[in-house]
Amino acid sequence: IDFDAAVGGSNALGLVTIVSGGTVDTDAAFKSAGLDWTATTEIQLDGLVTSTGTVDLSAALIDVNAGITAAGQLVNLDAGATGLTVDGGAITTTGGANAAGGAIDIDSSGGGVTINSNLVTSGGTSTGVGRAGGAVNIDVNGGTGTIVFGTGADITTTGSAAAAGGNQDGGAGGLVTLNTNDALITLNDTEIDTTGGAKDGTGNQGAGG
Repeated sequence: IDFDAAVGGSNALGLVTIVSGGTVDTDAAFKSAGLDWTATTEIQLDGLVTSTGTVDLSAALIDVNAGITAAGQLVNLDAGATGLTVDGGAITTTGGANAAGGAIDIDSSGGGVTINSNLVTSGGTSTGVGRAGGAVNIDVNGGTGTIVFGTGADITTTGSAAAAGGNQDGGAGGLVTLNTNDALITLNDTEIDTTGGAKDGTGNQGAGG
């Protein structure tokens, strides 16, 4: 299944579901209210995906080359024996106004996971209590697959600051979990920021992740 041009350019699609494909490829920007795609061989995203709903992708190989933006939503990527790469464009699930960041969940049943771009899921700007950053989970749960972060590929899941004037608490930073099946995890000049958001007045500083 090959999307050769931009999809949802002026009017985003609703939820787009692919129940079963061999290889799924997007060549340009793709806008929708969610993706639920399953492919046996590969899902390759060569244009920026912008979604107002959950992004749920499952394939033996997942290759993200231009980023995924899904404000406050879950991005769930389930790879298989050939793993997953994020080579261009950030995966960003930072919350919108008064919303927590969405979770980023990357799983592989054995293939390696290589991240060469940023993962960002901070709390959105708040008019009251600060909002929490989303959880970031990368789990290679079988085989000998490694996790490698390229130089300058960072994880940011910070809580947002409380609004001024209400003595409110800052938002909590998100939890970051990196796990392999006893294989290497390599971070090359990678910064992981799970700082809690600033308090207002007599409120409390947000807890770190």
